[in-house]
Amino acid sequence: MGTFFAILLGTITGSFLSNDLPFACGVMMAASWAGLAFSFLMDPLPPAKPDEPLPLDPLQDIVANWKLMYPDRALRIGSVAVNYFWFMGAVLQLNIFLYAKQMMNATPKISGLLMVAVAIGVGLGSFLAGELSGEHVELGLVPIGAIGMSLFAVDLLWAYHSMIRLMFDLFMLGFSAGFYDIPLSALVQWRSPKAERGRILATIISFLSLPFSGRVSFFIC
Repeated sequence: MGTFFAILLGTITGSFLSNDLPFACGVMMAASWAGLAFSFLMDPLPPAKPDEPLPLDPLQDIVANWKLMYPDRALRIGSVAVNYFWFMGAVLQLNIFLYAKQMMNATPKISGLLMVAVAIGVGLGSFLAGELSGEHVELGLVPIGAIGMSLFAVDLLWAYHSMIRLMFDLFMLGFSAGFYDIPLSALVQWRSPKAERGRILATIISFLSLPFSGRVSFFIC
């Protein structure tokens, strides 16, 4: 929930600072320093594999991580599903401004307000998914979240006629995303071998999906 709030808060803030580049740079610098300062408050943990060499080839590292995940079917499918979630999030984040501008003739500030609905939805959906899951990995929430994301994303085809309808669709899309992602993320952490959990969670398949999401955005435009 904290991660999504931070991402969406940055997007919202950026929309309001789109015409003031020096101030935007100052805000980015302040956020970086704040993140660095708070990182020193984290409880130190011993490294799981202190002798692990630093890989210089990222592709080789991805292949090695995939080999670790592949024998466990649940871990393999869960990792792919989580990365699909990040891919869809990147597509939505890149296109919501284009949607608001081209379909509604809205300003960047209005586009930023639309992201508020997504942020609130993701936060509430993630929190409720955690409460409903309790101490277990509740995968029954995943299909509910997937169906919700699909239905409310499709409704965006017609929602631009009404700001209220659009805000509701974006809120429910974010809410459904919380139901989809939280159990899957918990599954990946649960099924990952303890000594390899860090590298599996840091697998950058998600980041490889971002350039592809950019091409999808270009195609949509």
